[in-house]
Amino acid sequence: RHPGEIPAALLAAERSRMTALGLRWLEVEEARAPFQIEALEQRRKVRIGGLQLSIQLDRVDQVLGRRVLIDYKTGKASRNGWFGDRPDEPQLPLYALALDADGHSAAPVAALSFARLRRAQEGFEGIGEDESWMAGLKALGQGVGAPRSPQQFTEMSQLKSYWEQVLTALAEQFADGDARVDPKPQACRYCQVRALCRIDALARSSAQDADVGVP
Repeated sequence: RHPGEIPAALLAAERSRMTALGLRWLEVEEARAPFQIEALEQRRKVRIGGLQLSIQLDRVDQVLGRRVLIDYKTGKASRNGWFGDRPDEPQLPLYALALDADGHSAAPVAALSFARLRRAQEGFEGIGEDESWMAGLKALGQGVGAPRSPQQFTEMSQLKSYWEQVLTALAEQFADGDARVDPKPQACRYCQVRALCRIDALARSSAQDADVGVP
């Protein structure tokens, strides 16, 4: 879009960085169990809780006739973000539900994983039926459920059923116009539009009610 605006030295440095990262990532992939890539950047439509959503799956692999979903991340990402009543990272669970609803293939989703593309932190982090498929995959039945969720899952079908309940409830709240000011912890930390938000006004109102003893 802006040819000539990036100095040649910066382009060379970025090219060198990306080449090194790509070569390190190939080493990560080489250590995996045999797999086949089924799809890359696949676009789909999914309906949940009355909402019609457009999604794009970074990557779908096949391992022993089972599907493995992979989502590339250059920043921080944790499988713990897939759990709780309001999960921080709901994309992969939603993708799993969308793929399992696909009537054109009988291959179920058997694993989900982030692919971390960060210097010195390259690798996978996910959940699946068999941890031998890739390093960083946590097998079901090993306390999968994250600290914020009391549930322990031993079968992928249980996990998907849990995700369907959670995501359907969130979608229905959104579709119903639920606009309560109820941010999650740390949600406001990096917000750049706080002046337009109602959270501070709500906090002042609550403080005033407490001062005058309103129950």
